[in-house]
Amino acid sequence: LNQCSRALSLTPGVDALLAELLRLSHEALRFERCAVLLCSKDGQTLTVRAAHGYKEEVVGKLSLRVGEGVTGAVAKTGQPLLVSDVTKDPRYIEGVRGGRCELAAPLGARGRVIGVLDAESTRPHAFGDPELELLATFALSAAAALHNAELYSDLERANVTLRHNLVEITRMNRELSEYSARISDANRDLERRVRELLTLQEASRTITSSLDL
Repeated sequence: LNQCSRALSLTPGVDALLAELLRLSHEALRFERCAVLLCSKDGQTLTVRAAHGYKEEVVGKLSLRVGEGVTGAVAKTGQPLLVSDVTKDPRYIEGVRGGRCELAAPLGARGRVIGVLDAESTRPHAFGDPELELLATFALSAAAALHNAELYSDLERANVTLRHNLVEITRMNRELSEYSARISDANRDLERRVRELLTLQEASRTITSSLDL
């Protein structure tokens, strides 16, 4: 758990962190089938963002309401949950063919659930309280790292937006300078034309004021 926490804390970016979560869940914690589900912005739905050992089509496509299924119940209550035999629990939603045992732990950060870490087995009673406690403890580190990764991603997006805005401001300033230069040229040309017209007007008045050649 200590090594996992250190590894997660050194992984920037949400996508990279999700991949690291799955790797650690599979290799270090020995969960053959595991998935990370993240809550929507409004906190109403859960969507599978990354998975190992599950059907490929569930990633990014399988969504459920908070409160629905085992993972939905965990997202709603914020409490880890172990279902030793899913055939006896009406809340179970199949994530892997032949699934028989499921455990899930909330990913909680700053007083709210941002997702659920889930593991399944095709053997009934494959997991017990020690595995549930292990997953719940791992989920605490995972949630903190995930929250930091989201902040990092938000900061990166803000920096990209800032750089884009600076480029736009520079372009607008350049265009404004060019426009100001054109206005100055137009004003000088206008002043020259006014002087010419005044000269012509004076000449016309002088000519018409006398008949003496």
